[in-house]
Amino acid sequence: MKIKLVDLITDKVIEIPDIVKITIGRSHEADISLDGYIDEKETLKYLSRTHCMIDSQNDPPYVTDLDSVNGTYVNGEKVESTQGLSLVHGDILRLDQRGFQVLFENNKARRSEKTKKMAQNETVTMKVGRN
Repeated sequence: MKIKLVDLITDKVIEIPDIVKITIGRSHEADISLDGYIDEKETLKYLSRTHCMIDSQNDPPYVTDLDSVNGTYVNGEKVESTQGLSLVHGDILRLDQRGFQVLFENNKARRSEKTKKMAQNETVTMKVGRN
């Protein structure tokens, strides 16, 4: 299953490679590194080196937090590192202070204006620290 993450602020698209388990984080050791994601000078500073993992082996796929300092959230619900949480087309995945809409390639749903406004107005409290 092809998965895309769409940034709720910039509409930038991150395509998740079609492999079973993929890690996302700040480190270049993560399968998808978001180091320098915003631009060359600014990064997602509250993102852990290996923040979360998306496992697409199951249907639906699920996300697991990799003991990150600030947590991984799906639709505002904290993802536990021991269990993980299923992902559904249209879910909002929050990493650092950024929200990403989860899209499955075979679905045509689009982000609503309400979802976009929610992402822009949501207040997030982050701990300062690194993994």
